[in-house]
Amino acid sequence: MHLSTNPDSITLNIRELKCLELYPNAGNLPQLGVDSEEMANLPQAGVNSESLVFNIPWGHNKLIIDKCKGNTDKALFFVKETMDNTWSRAVLMNFLDTDLYERQGKAVTNFKKLLPPVQSDLAQEMTRDPYNFDFLTIRKNYDEKELKDALMEHVQSLLMELGEGFAFVGREYRLVVGETEQFIDLLFYNVLAQYAVNMINVPIGISEYKLSNVMPEEFKSSMPTIEEIENELKDR
Repeated sequence: MHLSTNPDSITLNIRELKCLELYPNAGNLPQLGVDSEEMANLPQAGVNSESLVFNIPWGHNKLIIDKCKGNTDKALFFVKETMDNTWSRAVLMNFLDTDLYERQGKAVTNFKKLLPPVQSDLAQEMTRDPYNFDFLTIRKNYDEKELKDALMEHVQSLLMELGEGFAFVGREYRLVVGETEQFIDLLFYNVLAQYAVNMINVPIGISEYKLSNVMPEEFKSSMPTIEEIENELKDR
């Protein structure tokens, strides 16, 4: 660490020390301010997993360092997720703030019992518990239809929360099972899930969901609807 009377230099050097503390086996770290293109041309720090820190922008690493508070496993989880999913800084911040590390792969399932080890691990890793729907704002005593309507209005955020590889298939999706007709509230498809459970007998996972942004009934009733706002704007 180079001591300096310049406050900016002191701040940067403190961050360097934090990075070394979080990734003690990463070898020589690049200087702060190195962009992602320059970072890609730097020598890699061996073959240990901590060398992954060189594969994401330094701005992302600064967020991870600040949020993971010395937890190397948690930090490397977010480094790998950022690499695998090409997360922007805003998306990374969202998942840091919603405790994705603590929720990933935590659903109650029967995968280990019914699936071979590799497929079991893959399927389990795709789960989260609870799923965080705090991107929604609905009334406190919401019903099922209101929840589904709100999720459809924020389908991009919903897909991001579900995780890698999911695509939306349909709402109230009709299935014929034997001689009965069933309707799935919201159906999503994942190529990875198909690979994991193909030809296996009824693997299932159960997760809760978290929804914090609920409004009191009297507050919601006093707010204009989307249609009222649109009509008001048209008249101006």
